[in-house]
Amino acid sequence: MRPNEGYVELAEFGQDHWSTLAYAETVMIDYAGFQVGFDGRMRQGRRNYRIMKEQCPKPKRTRPGMGVVMDAKYSTRLRNDEQVAGHDDWHCIQDMISAELMGVVDGSKPNGVDVSVDRMEPGVTLTLTPRGWQVAQQLRQHKAAGGRWKDFVPTE
Repeated sequence: MRPNEGYVELAEFGQDHWSTLAYAETVMIDYAGFQVGFDGRMRQGRRNYRIMKEQCPKPKRTRPGMGVVMDAKYSTRLRNDEQVAGHDDWHCIQDMISAELMGVVDGSKPNGVDVSVDRMEPGVTLTLTPRGWQVAQQLRQHKAAGGRWKDFVPTE
């Protein structure tokens, strides 16, 4: 298991990154964005669980009591099956922002999305960037053709 230091690069994204992207995209479509906060379907480490629960107590998509603190053995799996210690779904979202696949909705930006990772905090709304929408479409096509999450590699 490797330590959780810095952002995971796009080339290393594996099953957990891609399944999280697919989930976030579905929520973005259904709810006009993905709100950062306590979401019962997101794997969460103890630190992120506490922060999300305290700072965003009534997000748009959850019922009270749904969240369960993630066990360390469920840390994010990378493309090569290595795990990143304590890395959860919210870390995957930060990695996607760092890779400029998604960002904070911001009408003052040229494409309406701010890809600054430091803008991701409880209560803000995320959306995909133009590149993120392209990758999400490729991911859906990959899965529809019978592909596995961990084998997906986006094309330029």
